[in-house]
Amino acid sequence: MVFTEAARRAESAPSESDARRVADAFAATGVCEVWLFGSVARGESTETSDINLVAVYADLDYAQRWNRECELTELGEHISGQPVDVLVTDLPEWEIRSKLLTTFERRVRDQARLLRSRPISPPEVRWDKEITLPASDDQEAFYTIRNAATALESLEARLRPMEWETADNPNRLYALCRDSQMAAECALKALVHLYGYRPPEDTHDLESLCLALPRDIARSADRLLDGIDKKTMSKWRYIGTYPANYPDEAAQAPALAEPYVCAAVALNRYAAVHVEVRVGTHPELDRHCASFDRISAHLDDRQIRTALPRTGPTPLATIRDLAPPRPRQQDPPPGQPPTDDSSPPPRLGRRAPGRARLCGPGGVNAKR
Repeated sequence: MVFTEAARRAESAPSESDARRVADAFAATGVCEVWLFGSVARGESTETSDINLVAVYADLDYAQRWNRECELTELGEHISGQPVDVLVTDLPEWEIRSKLLTTFERRVRDQARLLRSRPISPPEVRWDKEITLPASDDQEAFYTIRNAATALESLEARLRPMEWETADNPNRLYALCRDSQMAAECALKALVHLYGYRPPEDTHDLESLCLALPRDIARSADRLLDGIDKKTMSKWRYIGTYPANYPDEAAQAPALAEPYVCAAVALNRYAAVHVEVRVGTHPELDRHCASFDRISAHLDDRQIRTALPRTGPTPLATIRDLAPPRPRQQDPPPGQPPTDDSSPPPRLGRRAPGRARLCGPGGVNAKR
């Protein structure tokens, strides 16, 4: 986010009246709905709070989303003199995403208040357009576990010390703790999207994510995080990035790196198999599981802090028992060719139905 000088100089907490002035300015640029959420909407803003808004257009070229966000952010901060954070969407996407069970848009809409709206004429909205964000909770889970694979690969790259560094290099251990937190967060989010019944209150807090899971899934996640303080691990998203700002916490990295890596890898194995059971086999999930296999093989062989050969039992001994086996792809009937493993990922978006269909039986907000 880029703050204007006026926003940097703000000395008072943002108010609803500030948000309404920004909403008026947004409406003058063509935004058809402006929603307020966050601390200002709750009446709990402080001097460090942003004005959190959703700007909903009748129709949006998604390739221009980032440009619109930057333009509206700059306009809002100029009008209010406060930091402004804007989510930009359009009516077809907002209608679908805010009615799913576990999306950020659903959490926003549950607490948001409509500040401005205008009547919409039918030609303005292309209800049959294809949105570019996931249009179901299962799709959301698939793309979240794909993000987890990226975090795992980043973690994997730091398992072995570089040629120029020692095994106990603090920066290496900071990075391992940070990447473990991010991988664990993605794995829990994927499980929330698969099985959750509400959006989590804090999407970066591991304990909040576990509380959004059904009891049996949460119990399994807790077993995989056994011995881990979830609140402390959650903070490593920031500690690992800015260790100089958290010297006391950063000093714990040598003791935390190995249990954090093991917990993250275990959670990701568990979550990836559950996603695969729901959406089917896919090369992206093969990539995720291959990363798990390589990391677990390294942990079986080497200690993280010292990089010396492991002499005791592997810390991942119970993971294979806790995670269900990967579903096996069935052989094709005689005379038919095998399934092509290079198939594209599940469709990310879908065509948005009209409003009346969204709330009917089998609509996107229907209970699974």
